[in-house]
Amino acid sequence: MIKEFAHKSDSSSKDIIGKDTLLHEAKLMCSIADGLIRFVNIKHPELLKNERKKYSLFFLKNALLRMDSCIVLLENGSSLLKCKDGSMFINPFSILTLIRSIYESLVVHYYYILIPSEKCVSDTLICLWKMSGMKNRLTVAADVPAFHEKYCLEKAEYEILKDNIKKSVVYTNTSDDEQKLLRKAMKELSLFKITKNGRKYVVTPSSYGKACSDIFSDTSIETKALIIYKHLSAISHPSYLNCIQTRAHDGSYNHYTETTFEGGIIYIKKLIDDVLQVIPEGQKYIGSLSLNQRTHFAKWELKQKAPTSNAGAEVFGL
Repeated sequence: MIKEFAHKSDSSSKDIIGKDTLLHEAKLMCSIADGLIRFVNIKHPELLKNERKKYSLFFLKNALLRMDSCIVLLENGSSLLKCKDGSMFINPFSILTLIRSIYESLVVHYYYILIPSEKCVSDTLICLWKMSGMKNRLTVAADVPAFHEKYCLEKAEYEILKDNIKKSVVYTNTSDDEQKLLRKAMKELSLFKITKNGRKYVVTPSSYGKACSDIFSDTSIETKALIIYKHLSAISHPSYLNCIQTRAHDGSYNHYTETTFEGGIIYIKKLIDDVLQVIPEGQKYIGSLSLNQRTHFAKWELKQKAPTSNAGAEVFGL
């Protein structure tokens, strides 16, 4: 991980790398992600015939759009609020909500796209992911003309996907309890691993919190990843914690804002790395980057866990 960006526990300004530097780093990372997406879409569109690769790239684009919004929020500040001295007001809470969404894209990509070892498992999970998104919109019939046609098309597609799942080799070779988990996943996004034991498939439930340990295993932020997720989860809801933090924040650029934003860059970098495992052809694009871009990309590598808990600087500034 980028050593010079590690923070100390105090809030002295000398430990802050600065908004302009952080924006520069974020824009570079986003340009690499955008370049990878364009590389596949334009130079290797045949790769998108593979469902796993197609949706892997989709998750990266989804995260990139949210990081782009984070950049806009940090660069331009609030459209309405001002600090006491009249300078622009930075709203870290809106940024955090977007970064939580980036994290969730990283997690779903990890469980549904990256780690499935068999095509049938990947196909099943992709179908479930689609269905969980559709079900929320199909709960109430769309009588409004503008949405009625889309509603009918999605309802028909949902039934086809449901039928495909129930006939799949994964569903038919799991226990009754595990089939219940899969049926639940048709209605709401669920996180789990599907592994094979002989001829049977085993469905192991997970969670966004548990995903922290899985995704960041053996890295310098493994022990802190769960704390970060809980923080993201709390701040993106109208909770008491959110209320306190909103009143405490004066709109200035500080460690809290910087650490929040840095987390988004880390998630984008990790997602790019994971996408490159699914689409190894993209390594050709990484190899074609300028020296400056490759150096920047390497700076954001997550460090391996230190031999002792007191060794080395940690990221996320906690």
